[in-house]
Amino acid sequence: MEIGVGGILYRHLLKKDTVYIVVTSADEIRTGDPAMRLEEQHAAIREMWDAPSIPGLKTYDNRDQIADIIAGVDRLKPTDLYVPFRQDTHQDHARCNTIGMAVGRRKNINIFYYDSGTAYGFIPNMFVPIDFDKKMRVVACFKSQIENGSIIVDMCKHREAHMGFLADRTGEYMEGIMVHRFRYEI
Repeated sequence: MEIGVGGILYRHLLKKDTVYIVVTSADEIRTGDPAMRLEEQHAAIREMWDAPSIPGLKTYDNRDQIADIIAGVDRLKPTDLYVPFRQDTHQDHARCNTIGMAVGRRKNINIFYYDSGTAYGFIPNMFVPIDFDKKMRVVACFKSQIENGSIIVDMCKHREAHMGFLADRTGEYMEGIMVHRFRYEI
């Protein structure tokens, strides 16, 4: 999430919007120790929120039933959903997309896809300027993921610069998202 839309979520926080981060596969072991990744997630959220506490984090494991996760997210009453793009090759991102789209079944929810770096066929159609330095401080919290190659920091830099170019704002860093349904201004 931080790689794909961390800058956009930070913009929501600056506007005093309520933001929840829902991790749907907190026990995934293929990219390292889940406990270490959760500690890094907490550090990233503290950095993003500029706060010592960890508001807005909901975690689920692969053992949790998808219907139970959907019900839990439904209770949050989201107005905007940012979900990994449906053609994501990472199995946990694909699972998160399935959950997000089920939550987004209500017609009053904006749905945006993002690319976490493992999607194919992703063509953004909305570009949002971001505080790139802030995003990089948030991403840097995932030290174990950077060390094992799951996160490639230079990829973030080049992708966000490219998004600025696509939006005809060369020299600016932007995040590109794909609008699935958009009813309200973000």
